[in-house]
Amino acid sequence: MVDGDGQPVAAACRFLDHLVDRGSPHTICAYAYDLRRLFTFVAAEGMDWREFRGPDALRLLAFLRQAPSRRPAQRLGLTVVVGGPETPGSLLAPATVNQILAAVSSFYDWAVVAEEYDGDSPMQKRLDPALARVPDRHQPFMGRASRQQPTRRTVTVKQPRRLPRPVDEVVLEKFIGSLKRLRARTATASLNADARGPPEGTATPRPDVLATHQADAAAGR
Repeated sequence: MVDGDGQPVAAACRFLDHLVDRGSPHTICAYAYDLRRLFTFVAAEGMDWREFRGPDALRLLAFLRQAPSRRPAQRLGLTVVVGGPETPGSLLAPATVNQILAAVSSFYDWAVVAEEYDGDSPMQKRLDPALARVPDRHQPFMGRASRQQPTRRTVTVKQPRRLPRPVDEVVLEKFIGSLKRLRARTATASLNADARGPPEGTATPRPDVLATHQADAAAGR
């Protein structure tokens, strides 16, 4: 990772070297792109990355919310178009901003442990007991006996939640027809029928997916 003058950013390079043994090359590349936003911000503010404090995190959030996105992306709702009619573009998505903030938080956590940053991490976190009651959240191996407590970053962006969308009948039929094994076609059709439920005004029970799997296993399919 280099700066505008082509010189390596020493702290960022050491952090990325630390990630070599922990993540894939794609993960390291994603961290590098996210940290580029941080060092672009501190350079624009005329400050060193070691001078970055809690109030600066709020200004970084405002900086990211105004940064344009050069890549085409699908938005779930209304978005702001920037750049004018000649070079139209959109702002960074809330999920992208949260990803950048998470990378900045990881970077400063590493800097504190490596004794390259004085004080606590500027990306403050707080306990979030409500997050522990979310059913889809990853639970520790020790369950409630674990001392690990869910936390949430103070500086974050609210992002829309993606909801599942129904599949078109034509697409679903093509997908089922592309499956080569009878067991896979039967299981997919059963799951689709189970999700839809019986037709209105009828008492037809929904197919038992578990029984279908047991019957296929018994038949050797």
